[in-house]
Amino acid sequence: MSINERAQMMGAKSKELQSFFDNQAWIYADKIDENRVLEARFLLTWKQDEQGKDIAKARLVIQGFNDPDALAGKLEISSPTGTRLARQILLLEASVRRWTIESADVKTAFLQSAPQDRSLFVKLPLDAARLLRREQFPYMKLVKPVYGAVDAPREWFLEATRRLKSCDFIVHPLDPCFFMAFGKKLSLIHI
Repeated sequence: MSINERAQMMGAKSKELQSFFDNQAWIYADKIDENRVLEARFLLTWKQDEQGKDIAKARLVIQGFNDPDALAGKLEISSPTGTRLARQILLLEASVRRWTIESADVKTAFLQSAPQDRSLFVKLPLDAARLLRREQFPYMKLVKPVYGAVDAPREWFLEATRRLKSCDFIVHPLDPCFFMAFGKKLSLIHI
């Protein structure tokens, strides 16, 4: 990489670390339990913005496969996905009713899950420790599931369900990932 590209990647790493603080996904650790430490690393990619310009992207990912609770079989990790039938029903309804279909992305979705009630620590990679000035003690205590955690998809699904239900969406009885809302005229709105 060129010097400019390296600088862009360092900026992306810094932005990623800040998102962990912004979403209160971790806190500084004063001491750790050696048996509950998961290592992390950065995944670096180049994305393109709307104008086609390359943008540096960094994602901090933990080694969730080493989670002591998951290895002991004490962790619920299954998370549903929408069925093909639900997707086809949505497409059929949209076609018949001439609805416009849109999709959206929830940035830092996993970091927005509810806080976890278990104690896990992450050992930062060297460049993350330097950016946070934690070279001497490169550990953070996880407060929420993060990228790479085996329970992160499930925890995000539970949080998304909670949020949709709080907005009066109803879960379809045949698909836990198919949410419905009814407008003022009791017309059905799908999500």
